[in-house]
Amino acid sequence: MSKGKNTKKAGRQGTRDAAPDNAAMTPSKSSGAPDNPVETLPKSSGAPAEKSLTTDEKLDLVRVLVDNVAEDFNEEDILHMMLEKKVSVDLERSLHAASTFGQRTADKIAKFAGSWGFIFSFTALLLFWMFGNNMMKDHAFDAYPYILLNLVLSCVAAVQAPLIMMSQNRREERDREQAENAYKVNLKSEFILEDLHKKMDRILENQAKLLEKEPH
Repeated sequence: MSKGKNTKKAGRQGTRDAAPDNAAMTPSKSSGAPDNPVETLPKSSGAPAEKSLTTDEKLDLVRVLVDNVAEDFNEEDILHMMLEKKVSVDLERSLHAASTFGQRTADKIAKFAGSWGFIFSFTALLLFWMFGNNMMKDHAFDAYPYILLNLVLSCVAAVQAPLIMMSQNRREERDREQAENAYKVNLKSEFILEDLHKKMDRILENQAKLLEKEPH
């Protein structure tokens, strides 16, 4: 019995001695390594880096706003030229003043043809035409099947379609000129804001230099 107890004690002592060895064999985490390796990866913003414009590209943009810009002009001269020139235009007033009588008439007809007033009035005219001819019976000028009415409707459709297309073309031209005017205004504002931003940066740099030179 004493030999069996001694054998059990020796087995327990062996497992206790082997435990530190196994712990020494397992790799330990270094104090400097983070728990989550994903956090160590650099986060990419996904937005492409902005490409700075060259001098020729800037001059091409400036020539959109100001004519007769030479390459030897400095930025201050170009900026003052842009400030002196007004690029915003009241297109509605200018286009209305330059439009002809036919163009204004086409706009009014297209505006009326695309309204509920035209639908109701034209429906009333058709009903009056048909019921009036039915009531006149033998004296009807356009009895059923209303051949004259079909001719009138075909003529109205043939004349109305080109007038509406003329008005749509004028609307497209107006929208195109408005987009061009808005582009010029935004471009001028961008140049001015960029120049103000550069000047503010220079002012802050000069203030920082003056503060460094002041004795404490």
